[in-house]
Amino acid sequence: MSSALMTYYLEVPSVGNSGGIALLWVTVTHIRQSTQELHAMIQVIPNHISCTLSIIYASNLVANRKLLWDSLYSLSRTTRSPWLVAGDFNDILCQKDKWGGVSYSRKNNSDFKNCVNCCQLLDLGFKGSRYTWSNLPERSHSLILERLDCCFINSNWFDYYPNSSVTHLPKTHSDHNPLQINLFNLFVRPRVKPFRLESFWYRHPDFKNIVHQCWHNHSYIEAKHIFKDKITAWRKNHFGNIFKQKRILLARLSGIQNFSSYPYSSFLQNLESTLTREYNNILKMEEDYWKIRSRINWLNNGDANTKFYHISVSNRTRKIGSLSFKTILVIGILTVLRAFYIPSSTSSLCSS
Repeated sequence: MSSALMTYYLEVPSVGNSGGIALLWVTVTHIRQSTQELHAMIQVIPNHISCTLSIIYASNLVANRKLLWDSLYSLSRTTRSPWLVAGDFNDILCQKDKWGGVSYSRKNNSDFKNCVNCCQLLDLGFKGSRYTWSNLPERSHSLILERLDCCFINSNWFDYYPNSSVTHLPKTHSDHNPLQINLFNLFVRPRVKPFRLESFWYRHPDFKNIVHQCWHNHSYIEAKHIFKDKITAWRKNHFGNIFKQKRILLARLSGIQNFSSYPYSSFLQNLESTLTREYNNILKMEEDYWKIRSRINWLNNGDANTKFYHISVSNRTRKIGSLSFKTILVIGILTVLRAFYIPSSTSSLCSS
């Protein structure tokens, strides 16, 4: 791939079920890659500074990792821009980065530390749980925890982004914790959200009964207000705020994984499994939440690509921003009537 090629997406293909790197950016210029690394030039907002980004997925073989360390050192000698190196290094820097299993060996792990020092890279550290990998999903013997995923920067990166930080997010689907790299403190302006019907409500056995109660022996105008009040109270009692529940579950998972007694507490490990199942149910609700807003009907089951739906909704919001609250409420109520309960007195209204 030519170094002058500009694109939105770069990829290092996986080999079977192992390896594989994908980089998505607004504009990215390819530098070079191998099975363990992907290097590219990116622009970081708001100043659109050109930076070097290196994504790592190191081999579990020592001999292959030595090739990676040599490649990073070679790149460091020619890189003058701000440089961020992040990913799964499949190695640890010190004894504190490991719990359980075979003891840390300075001799076996010296190559990784020497690479970091020779490249003059700084460890960004982390917030959250100390370890980013565990053998818990397929554990057959004792628990092993390691900090295999790290982020490093050079001095030029620190000059431009001195407030950079790394957060170890709770692991839910993988044996690795995802890493969140923050450059700035972002403020999100709160906004009032209109009433909307959620598709995952339809699957609840009580929903159809509520619709029937509201429209039975009531005029459309009366039923509309009764339905709004009843369904709002019912939603709060049965579902609450799914985004708040998601944050609470992630916080509880993070607390469990960061607890000092987690490695040898079967209670905490079982609680982690229970909370992970609850979290996956919330993800399904979130997927439906964005799906109904984006009006995309071709979602494959199990593809919880909520970020894609969020972007689609954001693009659509600019076009329908002038719709009033009452208009949205009426559209939603008519949708429910068509799906569940359409008395003869209102059938002509719904069809029109």
